Amino acid sequence: MSLNVLIAEDEVNCLLLFVKTITSLGGKVTGCSTCQEAMLELVKNPNYDLILTDLVQEPYSGVDLSRIARVLCKNPFIVVCTGNPNTELASRAKLSADLVIGKVDYMSYHKKFYSLAEERVKQVKTD
Repeated sequence: MSLNVLIAEDEVNCLLLFVKTITSLGGKVTGCSTCQEAMLELVKNPNYDLILTDLVQEPYSGVDLSRIARVLCKNPFIVVCTGNPNTELASRAKLSADLVIGKVDYMSYHKKFYSLAEERVKQVKTD
């Protein structure tokens, strides 16, 4: 069984990094450049195991996407990533997501994400 992943990321380089990483681990990825696009995807197909989203997007945020995913999907694991140091936003995200990752620098962000994705793929394989 492969991991079905939905990604909402407005930074093209980060989106490509996530898609390549998860695909290399055997996951099936749907990439969206906005949370609004990801919400529409969830309405069409709510069968996602992992939802990875950027926190700060307009007009809908990663928090908004997380709330929609909790209603539409069957027990998704949600990760919100941010490079924004605003602690109030991060606190709001923690209420709706399973994990919030702050981007300290590109390499540590990549390593944290890769470890998380690898762990989730192993978990889905054992389910």
